[in-house]
This record gives sequence, structure tokens and C-alpha cells, in this order.
Amino acid sequence: MLVYTIMLFLALFVAYKGKKYIFRTTNNKTIHLYNWIAMLPFWFVTCFRYQVGTDYKTYIELYATIIPNGSYESDFLFSLLVKFCVNFFNNKHLIIVFIGTLTIFLIGRFIQKNTENMVLSIILLFFTGTFSISLNLMKQMLATAIWLNSLQYIKERKFVKYMFLVLVAAGFHRIAFLYTFLYFFYEKPIPIKKSFPIFMAFIYIFNNQIRSIIITVTKWLDFYYGYFYNLYDKRQGSGALLVINIFAFIIIFKCFQNSQEKGIYLEKKFNFYYNIQFLCLFFCVLMSILPNGERIVYLLLPMQIVSIPSALQSIEKKKARYIMIVVSIAVYSMFFIELFVIKNMGATFPYRFIFSK
Repeated sequence: MLVYTIMLFLALFVAYKGKKYIFRTTNNKTIHLYNWIAMLPFWFVTCFRYQVGTDYKTYIELYATIIPNGSYESDFLFSLLVKFCVNFFNNKHLIIVFIGTLTIFLIGRFIQKNTENMVLSIILLFFTGTFSISLNLMKQMLATAIWLNSLQYIKERKFVKYMFLVLVAAGFHRIAFLYTFLYFFYEKPIPIKKSFPIFMAFIYIFNNQIRSIIITVTKWLDFYYGYFYNLYDKRQGSGALLVINIFAFIIIFKCFQNSQEKGIYLEKKFNFYYNIQFLCLFFCVLMSILPNGERIVYLLLPMQIVSIPSALQSIEKKKARYIMIVVSIAVYSMFFIELFVIKNMGATFPYRFIFSK
């Protein structure tokens, strides 16, 4: 825990110092180099770890052997990356370094372009578990980081460019194809008053039938089906993930609702934040019938890194805003401790540097 604590405080110190260098242009918010430096502690801890994360051995000992020798074909771009590191450099650990560097850079870029509060976003990068998940589900989190940087094309309604980045993301993990449909969730908010209660009742009543349909479809597509009927298929949800997503949804929904009632204009990106959080909560409810459901939830949960600061920033009264920021940090801290420290999801504790092996 000491390494992660030092990492977080270094990042927060640099980001806080850099706040005075923030200024706006006519096109977008621009943040000083300090805020790029703030991502360096995350990069260092990511790239120079040893046996941290349940998938670490899979990448170093399995993928680094069976992909270069041609006995296993993974996602296209990931396979190229592995072959490049092993065949060209003869260094298996470079797989971790390249994936880690790309992931941290892209997440940092996403935060800088979209956040209303750099310091709070860095806190959420850590306490949402996004950083911890990136040490484990490395291919998926890289794909997610690529998708997060495609959001500008949703805003600009440039479907071809958006799909290009989705295809690049799918080149590292095919689960990124699911992002295709999110292009159509930008314009209007999902009508919560009607859809959510109906959905909850539907899931509760037709639980087994929905699972059977998902099994049939995934088997036909030869996608995700391998997670059913094995150790991943636990038929149970995560109380911590459900609670934190309910909490995030309430914050985003109430801030969204209050602004509408006061006649305050909100950019369409708030519709998108609201819809993504609704879908994230949607999949949390589905976790009881989906094997390895955390993987699906963490396709969307990283959006909270910028959506929560944006929602809180919309609170007009300064005192109320600061209180909600403190409450949010406290709730996310408890979530992180429960899921990643106590339960050690993803096996990111204890941390070891590669220099100490």
C-alpha cells in the first residue's frame, strides 16, 4: 500500500501545483505540463512492477511464448505488439511497458481534455479502481483508454472517425466492439422514470430466461461464451460495485435534474455522462447472470473519472459543492478499500518492483 500511497500523493501534489497554470483557449481547456507530469507516478508504478495483477503471468509467461511461436492467435494489434517485443527486442517485460505507457498516456489525455477538476479526477482514477484494473485487465483497459479518446468524435458526430478508433481498440481486445453502439447515446438522456423500474422488474422476473438468451447468442457469435460454466460463472453480483454505481448515478442524475429545473443549459456531453452511468448501473444489475461481470462494468466505469467532477462542478453553492466533493472522496475511498484492499480484486497487493525480483 505504501507504493500506491506515495504514487497518489506525488500525482496530487504536482496536479495541485499545476492548477495555477490552467487557462482556457477559444477551442478547449489547456493544462500546463505539470498535469502531464502528474501522470508520471502512475506510469512508473505501472511499467516497473513485478508479479502484480492476476494476469501478469499470463502476459509474461504464456502470451510471450505461444503468440510469437504461432501456436495461439490473440487480438491482431496485441499479437503484433507481443511479437515486436519478443522477436525484435527479446524482452518479455516490454509487453508490460508498452501497454502501460499507452494506457496511462491515453487516460491522461482523456482527463486533460474533459475534466472540470484535475485533482479530483486523479483521485478518482485511483479510487474508482480504474488504475488497479489496468494492472490486471491490461488489454481491455488499453482498449477502454483508446475508446475514451474517441469521445470527441461522438460530440462532433463523426461516425467514421469514431468507428476507426473503436476498431483500433478492438485490435487490442475484441470486447471493444461493444462500444460501437454507444455512439447513439449522445443526443438524448435515457428516460429514467419509465425505463429503470421496468428494467429492474424485467430482470428480476425473467432472470434465467435472459441468461439463456445471452448464452445462446454468445455461443453463436463465438464471443464471451467461454466464460460460462466455469470458475468465472459465479452467479453472483458485487455489492460494492452496485453501491458505488448507484451513488455515482444519484450524483449525476440529481445535478442533471437540478440544472434542468433551474433552466441552466447543459452541454450534450452531460446527456452522454448520464447515459453511460445508467448503462454502467444496468450491467451491475446484470452481474448476477453474467460471468466475469466486473469486466463488462469496467468498460464504462472509468467515465466516472470525468463525469463526477463535471456533475459536482454544476453545483452552484460553493459550500455545498465542497461538501459533496469530500463525501464523494470518502465513499470512493471506502469502495476501493473494500474491493481492492480487503478483497484484493485483481491481486494488485502487495506491490513489488521489478528491480527487487
